Order: sequence, then C-alpha cells, then structure tokens
Amino acid sequence: MKPFTQSLESNIKQTFTYSHAKNKYNYEGRAEGYDSLSFFKKNVSAKKSFSNTDGFGSSSF
Repeated sequence: MKPFTQSLESNIKQTFTYSHAKNKYNYEGRAEGYDSLSFFKKNVSAKKSFSNTDGFGSSSF
C-alpha cells in the first residue's frame, strides 16, 4: 500500500475515532491503545466493511 498523503491521514484520524470504530466496526480494543491509522489500514487491506473505499487515496489497494 502506498503511503497516504498528509491530508488523507488527517481525514482518517478525524473520521475513524475510537468511538466510531467501536460503534460501527465493533472494535474491541481499549481506547488507550487505539490508533486510527493502523485500524484503517488493517481494515482496508482486509476489505472489512470498506468496500466503498476501493481506490480511495491510492490505486494500489
């Protein structure tokens, strides 16, 4: 996966908050250990509930 642009990383951090991940994607970890970028990248690579992001930010997903 290609690196994200700074603006896309910022958008991911603002959108995929711990609360959003926990409520929408059933994130089971604790808030203290939550990393929005890691969560997003893991789910994009696994394509879990992210089918609308195909090609989003990079054509190499």
